[in-house]
Amino acid sequence: MINPSDSGVKLFANVFTVTNFSAEPFTARIWLNANLPTIGKMATKVSPSNTSIQPLPQPKINLKYEESTTLFPTGGVNVFNREVPPFSTIVGEEDGKYIFSPGGSFALFLEKTSSGLTTARIAFGWWEEKL
Repeated sequence: MINPSDSGVKLFANVFTVTNFSAEPFTARIWLNANLPTIGKMATKVSPSNTSIQPLPQPKINLKYEESTTLFPTGGVNVFNREVPPFSTIVGEEDGKYIFSPGGSFALFLEKTSSGLTTARIAFGWWEEKL
């Protein structure tokens, strides 16, 4: 999750999930305000949880992903790591305790611990507040 420098909002990280569909474990590395190594692709599967609001609000933050990279973030802080067992889902309930001003980011990098193919899915929950 990237809070663009011109967003006009604070980003509050609420929850993340990482699902491992593979037979081998991997490590999820959580980074705050890192310089990300690639531009990434914009996620299209984004929706507010309150779908009764019309028109649906559009997020100001950018939700981006990279399918594969050998590069790592620079700068920022790798605040913690979580092992993701085979065929399981881990949940990180942050409850808004990580807050990012414009220009900040909350990123998960998945690192394989074996040479096999890894298939995973990441989901985020967040909210935004105007500055």
